[in-house]
Amino acid sequence: MMRQVFAHLDGQHVYLFTGAHAFYESLGFKRQGTGMALVVGSWLHNATR
Repeated sequence: MMRQVFAHLDGQHVYLFTGAHAFYESLGFKRQGTGMALVVGSWLHNATR
């Protein structure tokens, strides 16, 4: 389900507050501060659209 969501978020920074660290790390998220972060695709790739 998360990969389907990511398909619509190219170039976006996704930040989650979660306790399910192992699950989200398996999807590529990195621990950052008090949550988990992931940039989908290339950062700000769709900024000019």
